[in-house]
Amino acid sequence: MRKIAVSLSIIIVFLSLTGFGGDKLQAYFSYSTFNAPNKGPYIETYLSVNGNTAVYSKNEEGTFQARIEVTFVFKQEGIVKQFDKYELQGPTIKDSLDPRVNFIDQQRIAVPNGDYKLVIKIKDLNSDQDGFSSEQDLKINFPSDSLSMSSIELVEKYSVTTTSGPFTKSGIDVIPNISNFYPETKNEILFYSEVYNADKGLANEKYLVKYYIANYQTLSPNPNFIGYIRQNPSKVGIVLRKFNIEKLKTGNYFLVVEIRDKNNKLQKHQSIFLQRHNPKMDVSSLVLEDIDVTQTFVNPYDDLDSLLDYVKSVRPIADMGEQKFIDNQTKRKAEPNPLLLKQFLLNFWKVRNSLDPASDWAAYQGEVKKVNANFGTSIKRLPPLFKSS
Repeated sequence: MRKIAVSLSIIIVFLSLTGFGGDKLQAYFSYSTFNAPNKGPYIETYLSVNGNTAVYSKNEEGTFQARIEVTFVFKQEGIVKQFDKYELQGPTIKDSLDPRVNFIDQQRIAVPNGDYKLVIKIKDLNSDQDGFSSEQDLKINFPSDSLSMSSIELVEKYSVTTTSGPFTKSGIDVIPNISNFYPETKNEILFYSEVYNADKGLANEKYLVKYYIANYQTLSPNPNFIGYIRQNPSKVGIVLRKFNIEKLKTGNYFLVVEIRDKNNKLQKHQSIFLQRHNPKMDVSSLVLEDIDVTQTFVNPYDDLDSLLDYVKSVRPIADMGEQKFIDNQTKRKAEPNPLLLKQFLLNFWKVRNSLDPASDWAAYQGEVKKVNANFGTSIKRLPPLFKSS
């Protein structure tokens, strides 16, 4: 199972500031990096303000409005290289007691290639409280004559452009999804990325875009969430795709987009961290009870101690829901149910390889044996050495 080196392409930052009455101004900030043909690199910033946490004051028109001061500073070795400050105004309301909505802002700032410290400062101009800031590393690297990729932008919705505006890219209006958290009420992931100089970097030949959701611990693709598209080479290529995540279990993941040449050799990739909360897909005894283990690789596992060891051994690569089930079953005071443990182990590997779960289990056994042989001690036992079935 191949692993990739993962670099986060969007940073999600939660910011808060104490306001009047003990409230806290809450805002989510993220960014993506892109490259505009004939213009150069730029950073696209996304800011979402929780309208219920902002202070509203009366404006010149007699309505009420939030006013947020936003400052971006780009530093190299402590020296300010780029600076931008503006006032973000929320939607107006007629009365201070009227319902308040969240509001978002997107900015595009030209930034040359290089390594930076990005500092974002936010202050509620209607509040006497001090502002707050966050600092993070930023790398801009878009060669002019070789293959490169933009960040992955998470998308709330998109549409074909009718009138060009701040959310328009390549003839598409792309509304960002600023949060990387997907609750059970959201069953779709939309994402956008751009591929640059494929006409030069890939010998002007068609290339493959592979995109998938990867396990956070192992970085291996989830076989149920993999997609492919073939694209013609161009100066700017668009990747706008989606996944139905109704059956994606609770856990931490990476969304990965790869660019591969005609020989399926990996050329470039980008990734972004995701969190999913989907309790209806969590492992439960009721779900497992319907699984028939006869004529499967788990059926011969009748020794309870060994069976418990087998189940414990997969915990390092299990998702959050599976880990919870493992802990509940292996740490309980009552006698464990051997059939339920078998059903869990079979289901665990069927989720990862529905056609041949036994082969993945056997491969994992081999890795565990290597770990035991190299690191096992008489004092602390690592995941078990497995008996052949």
